[in-house]
Amino acid sequence: MSALPTSLPDRFYIDLAIGTQSFVEICRLYQLRPEEVEEHTEDPLFIQRLAQAEQAVADDGRAFRARCKRVVHDSIPQMQALINRPDVPAATQLSAFQTLVRYSGMEPEKQAKPTHSGPALTFTIIGPGQQRMETRIEGTVVNNEDDDEDDDFIPLASPEESRMFSV
Repeated sequence: MSALPTSLPDRFYIDLAIGTQSFVEICRLYQLRPEEVEEHTEDPLFIQRLAQAEQAVADDGRAFRARCKRVVHDSIPQMQALINRPDVPAATQLSAFQTLVRYSGMEPEKQAKPTHSGPALTFTIIGPGQQRMETRIEGTVVNNEDDDEDDDFIPLASPEESRMFSV
């Protein structure tokens, strides 16, 4: 018996279990001859490692996400090529990639909105094709209790200026 089943990385077995590529393509990816690997498919260790990989992929419905992650990973060169092609609209490129990322579960977690917010200013820019971009600037309320001045009194003019306008 050859040491092939033990020398193959776990990723090889995961790729077989995911099933997005053919056996021959996976062998080429790992620079193996398909005939050489086929000789070991009846090896108990090979069968055990493949069964473990299949179980890991199937647990908790992760198989679909694992397949999508693999597709996203494998499509990176094509996406890079699309970005450089002037005949493909940028919105199309972005939409396709965002969809793959979303379905693979690789989307960044959204931060929870704060329950108490202070003053805020929101800018909404609507571009061609109804593309929207929003920027929100939030401030915090500062309460300076050490201040001896009356917080309700905000002078609109200096005392000299107010005498000029008094009747």
